[in-house]
Amino acid sequence: MKRLKRSSVFLLGICLLAAVTTPSADAVYNYRHGFSIPLYTGSESGEMAWDEQLASQVGSDTIRITLSWDGYQTGVNQYNQSALDNIVYRVQAARKASPNPFYPRALISFELPAEPVPWMQAAGYGLKNVASEAQYRRYYPTTKAGAEAYGRAMAKALKYLYSVQIADFIETPNEPNLTNGPSDPVPPEQIGTLAAYGIYWAAVEGMNLSTETAPAFLVGAVSAGQSDNLAEVKEHSYGNKSPAEYYFDVQWWTNYILHQATSQADADWLNKTWRASFHAYPRLGRAEEWSCQEIVTKNKQGIWEYYRQDERGDQTGETANVTVEERLLPLLEKLNENRKWWVTETGMTSYKYDPPGIESWEHCEQRRAEGGGSYGKTQQKEFYAKFGWFQEYLRTHPPAGQPWWARFEGVTFFLGHDTPDRESGLPITHPAPPWAGFGAYWGFTDEIYSSFKNWSCAGMYCPKPAATYFQNNY
Repeated sequence: MKRLKRSSVFLLGICLLAAVTTPSADAVYNYRHGFSIPLYTGSESGEMAWDEQLASQVGSDTIRITLSWDGYQTGVNQYNQSALDNIVYRVQAARKASPNPFYPRALISFELPAEPVPWMQAAGYGLKNVASEAQYRRYYPTTKAGAEAYGRAMAKALKYLYSVQIADFIETPNEPNLTNGPSDPVPPEQIGTLAAYGIYWAAVEGMNLSTETAPAFLVGAVSAGQSDNLAEVKEHSYGNKSPAEYYFDVQWWTNYILHQATSQADADWLNKTWRASFHAYPRLGRAEEWSCQEIVTKNKQGIWEYYRQDERGDQTGETANVTVEERLLPLLEKLNENRKWWVTETGMTSYKYDPPGIESWEHCEQRRAEGGGSYGKTQQKEFYAKFGWFQEYLRTHPPAGQPWWARFEGVTFFLGHDTPDRESGLPITHPAPPWAGFGAYWGFTDEIYSSFKNWSCAGMYCPKPAATYFQNNY
């Protein structure tokens, strides 16, 4: 088998790194930190999305944005450079709002096609999907030719974006283990195979992956599930697997395919370079039918209770962090020795409400239009503030017992829209509930500002306490 060259771009990497600065050494946390930009933002024409600007304005060093495989590769060994140029434009535009001219950098989520692409099928890529409850379809390659093509495109995209100091990381498709997630699930063996060929082709392309500051592949994007009931989590996970079982299979297949693709020594080396990535959220309550619906349910004593959606789930930032930690633990226990890892989606909504009694519909709509009430905004800030439990755990527990805490490398908080409608002033939330309120800002237009006199700022976008905390401490 072909033996790979490990140092062909080493000197180039050193030169590039010498030209950039790193995030402030005064920051409270020393891991990468930023925001995950939802799929609906940005445009193929390169129009700037406000999400990137706002994420940069508060000092993010990382923004997670999506690039689709079929949007970048247009034929066998044919690639659409404008798709990469669009990412360059978005990141450079975001940096204009950043306190650091060299950050943020992109973390690319390399997504699969939403339909069977004719030229890919003709090329023998064998695209197929798993029927699921997901809102969107997603097709993955089932042949070696298809998996290698995805991997090579992934490697080429990262190589270019890293060379122009735009991106340091690229990630496998989003939440592939969920059958009721945003897109169809993907079998773990396919995710591992796609990742392995991406890593392999990066080495073939001459990328140096072995230093602390080298670019890297994030593998998994595995969701820890939104329930504490393991049977329920497995029911909505591919193959009735727990998130930990699914990730273990991904990890095994990545290692296996690397050993099939190259020599033993090179495979062992390459297998040490990639990171794991996970998603974990607090208890959100149940999914909403509409923003301020009234929920009627019996408590354990058989007494009827009345709620709004925002009164359910984890009510405080502290309890939300405990939930996130507990949901991550089974996944972390499956990590291979010395594997670094990321949380590429987490967060807490600012719409949480702690009322003295049932909230009126009108008050709920007003509160949501303002990005949440003071209670919810404060608790969202507390969630950000307490996310340092990774390092607190290291201070209070011997690393030898659970060494994965020392290998935590980055987090991107979910950034959702909180934008009132221009005409009515009522909130437009993207994506659909229960993910509303996750943004660090809420926005409005000057035209409707007069109808909300109690808003705390008169600009186009208003920071929540979470944004201020992030800016001052990360």
